[in-house]
Amino acid sequence: LNALSAIEKQPFDKLFATKKTKNRIDRLFKECYTILKQRYNMEAADIIKNRMYRTWAHMNHYSSTCQDALSGRKTEILFLNGFLIELAKKYHLKAPENQQIIKEFNKIYPKSI
Repeated sequence: LNALSAIEKQPFDKLFATKKTKNRIDRLFKECYTILKQRYNMEAADIIKNRMYRTWAHMNHYSSTCQDALSGRKTEILFLNGFLIELAKKYHLKAPENQQIIKEFNKIYPKSI
């Protein structure tokens, strides 16, 4: 979600309030949960997702990634989203949402990747 905040140039609450980005958040959550569940013992998806919505959907805050990218600083996008892509490959899964995030981010902020 940090990279999505930078791509959309919106705080978290606006991402959750817009149908298009909310749908994307849901797809990202499902993809990330599926990948991470292969390696880590995690709570049920609905518990984590509900906690995310309760907390992040009300945060009028731009992500640190957004702030860094807008300031021209390097970001952690390859570390975070790149890790998920590599982990997906290891478990023979796909990570199209994370790949798309990196692609879009790189197009907007090539010096911050």
